[in-house]
Amino acid sequence: MENIRDFMKQAPTIKLREPLAWTLGTFEDENNIFEYSFIDTVKMAGHSCPTVSAAYIGCLTTLKKLYPDSVPVRGEISVIVYGDAEEGVYGVIAQVFSFITGACTNTGFKGLGSKFNRKDLLKFSPDTPDLGAMCFEFERLDNKKKVLLKINHGGLPSIGIKEQKMGELLNKTIMETSEKEDIREFQDLWMEKVEKIIKQENLEDWISVE
Repeated sequence: MENIRDFMKQAPTIKLREPLAWTLGTFEDENNIFEYSFIDTVKMAGHSCPTVSAAYIGCLTTLKKLYPDSVPVRGEISVIVYGDAEEGVYGVIAQVFSFITGACTNTGFKGLGSKFNRKDLLKFSPDTPDLGAMCFEFERLDNKKKVLLKINHGGLPSIGIKEQKMGELLNKTIMETSEKEDIREFQDLWMEKVEKIIKQENLEDWISVE
């Protein structure tokens, strides 16, 4: 495996059935399950950060609630993002949800006949049900069960007094004024925060699923 930090390799995975892939012969047998890892998500995004990791854990938590007794079905889940795609990190979070669930905007797969459509299953809406959190509604297309995910970025796990140092080092790293040791220190602090999120520390402080 790639030279990636160990905690990412140990993160919980997300399993989904993928009937489209089975129909087109991707699997050798009836076991049509894809297993998505946090590392897969990092590769999709091109980086790991508090937003990507919170979106991953948020999706994991929501799918458990939406499918308490079965494996989620990729492509049979719609997502409403209560925010503007160009506002803050809504677009990044939407990418993570799209990658895992298969729900896409108007650029998505149109389906085969009347099956497997993913187009327009992910939409953005300004009509948020809670101004105090970032809100996302997941709906199963088979039984219309809905779950509302709320992410409170202000409640994400902290690395304490090192947060300020991390911010200072980030600015120096971006401006390319950092020494090699400073860059490494920033990276370690950044990953320390990501690790806390992936390990779901104080989860009830930053995620709720209703």
